[in-house]
Amino acid sequence: MTGLNNFINLFGQVTLSTVVELVLAGVFLYLIYKKVRDFLIERYEAEKARDQRINEALDAVHKYPEYRAQSIKIQQTLENEIQNIRKTMERYQARLDSVEETNKRRECNKLRDRLLQNYRYYTNEATNPSKSWTQMEAEAFWGLFRDYEEAGGNGYMHSVVQPAMEELFIRACPIPKNEGGASK
Repeated sequence: MTGLNNFINLFGQVTLSTVVELVLAGVFLYLIYKKVRDFLIERYEAEKARDQRINEALDAVHKYPEYRAQSIKIQQTLENEIQNIRKTMERYQARLDSVEETNKRRECNKLRDRLLQNYRYYTNEATNPSKSWTQMEAEAFWGLFRDYEEAGGNGYMHSVVQPAMEELFIRACPIPKNEGGASK
């Protein structure tokens, strides 16, 4: 029985309170171990996430020249498109100017034709032997003449037509009689 005697000699002094203390110490150490382990895992995960963010930032920094080149390319594309739009707008503006000039010339021609018709009528002794016109006719003619000048007309109208029309006599407008014969 020497093995039993050795066991008793070795553990004979151990009491129940010592065993309880030893078990409680083991439980305490296990809880401390668990807390430390959880803390270290949590810290490891935080460091890992931080490292991942740093790596992503470094990747973005390394790709900056690529992003910059892409940005410059987009900027050049936009500038080219703006230039194309500008050229198109200039062509349209030139076309619009041409159309406006043509319309202005046509309007001037129409006004000149109308003024010449009036000139031929009022200065012709066969159609207007008294060489006169009413105030209303004169105002209408001179209104057309101003429009003609504003449209860029000049030349023959100023040297021949205008002086001849200024020499016409202005007669009074006849007052129309009531058709019913009743006077007021």
